[in-house]
Order: sequence, then C-alpha cells, then structure tokens
Amino acid sequence: TPPEMAEVQNASAAETPKTPQSAAAERIGKRYKEMLESECQMCEDMQQLIATLTLLSQDKAWKLRPEHVQLIQRTCSTVHDLVRVHSAIREKMAMFAGCTNALTEVFTGSQEEMVTVHGEFQTLSTCVMVVLQKKAGGQVIGDRAVGTTLKAEGSLAAALAPVQDLLVRPSQRVMKYSLFLDEMAADARRSEQFDVEKTLRETLKVVRGITMDINERIR
Repeated sequence: TPPEMAEVQNASAAETPKTPQSAAAERIGKRYKEMLESECQMCEDMQQLIATLTLLSQDKAWKLRPEHVQLIQRTCSTVHDLVRVHSAIREKMAMFAGCTNALTEVFTGSQEEMVTVHGEFQTLSTCVMVVLQKKAGGQVIGDRAVGTTLKAEGSLAAALAPVQDLLVRPSQRVMKYSLFLDEMAADARRSEQFDVEKTLRETLKVVRGITMDINERIR
C-alpha cells in the first residue's frame, strides 16, 4: 500500500465513531486502571499519615499525655497493617493486568484481613481525633469529634484539618470500591459482556459484605 493511501486509511479508522458497546467495554478497562491507581494512592496516603502522626506525637505544643502518645503509636502500627493489606491488593490487581474475572478472588482472599484491619483503624482513628480536638479546643460530643469552635487554638486547630483528611481516607477508599464495580458491571451489560457482568456483580457483593462487616465490627 502506498504511504499516502496508508495515511488515509489510518485517518479514516481514527475518525470511525465508537459504538455504545465498544465505548462501554473501553470504560471497563479504564475503571480497572483507576482502581489500581486508587490502591497506589491509598498506600502513599497511609505512609503520609504515619509520618504526620509520628511528628504530631513528638510535638510538645499538643501537650499529649503518655497514654495519648501510646494511642497514636498503636494507630500508626495499624496504618502499617493497612499499607501491607492494600499493597497486596495492588500487587494482585497489577499481576492480573485488567482481568476483571480475577477481582472476586482478589477481594475474597483479602476479605477477613480487610475487615479486621479497617475495623481496628476506624476505632483508633476516632479516638485519635477526639484527643486532638480536645487538645485544640475543638468540639467533642460523647466519643465523636464534631468540629472546632471559636475557642480553638489557632495553630493546633489549623493542624487538625490535614490529619482528619488523612484519617478518613481508608473508609472512603473501601466505599469507593462499590462505585467502581457498580459502574463496571453496568458497562459490562451495555457492552453485552454478560459473563463479565456476572463476575463483577459477584465481586460487588463481596465488597459490600466487607463494608458491612467493618461497620458491624466498629459497633
């Protein structure tokens, strides 16, 4: 084929509009990639949380008692466990390279440990936030930190926001699994990949079970 003709054919192929089915199939791959990137970001966030809490526990401005320092140290230990669990999920997802059929196995294999570690972390992180809110002059009701007040000390209150943001990310990450999988299953149906849809629905059921078990463990 002459070079000019090849260029015309390539341009024509590039301009060919996608069908709804092919577009939906493509989105499944993109969602899988986003899930994998989300796992990578989770591990980075948790390493940042460990560093932040470690520095905070050594900051005399917070006037933390020994038991508060021990609480933060225990929380950091649990965060290390979170990194280990999510690193394993990330590695398995990367190994299967976009194979949605393997997702059920990935989450089923991690289910028990995810529930244990996330449940422990959420309990500890709530206690940490209550301690820090009180030290910063913030508002606490019962065992929940509910916000800052005008009496909150400026520098300490300002330091709360990034810590709180990092502390809530693990639970947000778990809830995000369901959103990803629900969208992927819907696109599998649109692209008429019914076996893939069935597998994704099964994975979605496992993930929702993990979320429910974590919540039950906290209660």
